Amino acid sequence: MQINKDYLINLEEKIINFWKTNNIFEKSLEKRIELAKFYQKELKSLGFEVQEGEGNVFCYLSALIPKGLTEKRDQFVVEMRKYNVFCTRIWKDPIILNKNVQKDYKINLADFPNTVDAAKRIINFPLQNYFEEKDIKKIIAATKDVLSKLKS
Repeated sequence: MQINKDYLINLEEKIINFWKTNNIFEKSLEKRIELAKFYQKELKSLGFEVQEGEGNVFCYLSALIPKGLTEKRDQFVVEMRKYNVFCTRIWKDPIILNKNVQKDYKINLADFPNTVDAAKRIINFPLQNYFEEKDIKKIIAATKDVLSKLKS
């Protein structure tokens, strides 16, 4: 079966015009930013540190676990899975903490205290375009439960 090239071009133009006319991308982005700000507020109330950012949707899902729980970051991520919340560790094994890299590039960790701290504490929380506020509330409830278990 041969597909008509003109038909495909016309279809593509119709789809693009539909998205533009209905502001679908902008509406989705606005919703994501709104949810992300709610998410940040809730995480801050639990002692997480979050990156403030204007116009940057992607920074809203990363947070630093509270300082008193730095050594339990990986355990936090694993425990969250029991609640069907799949967080990730951006740097499970950060390159800056690799002894060979430190030696090869003459890296003195004392020169990068913020990087080392962030590498040990950063967590990515899930934030999908289809999420609603109720989804974030479920994740925050799971976060509270896991933090409570890790602190005891």
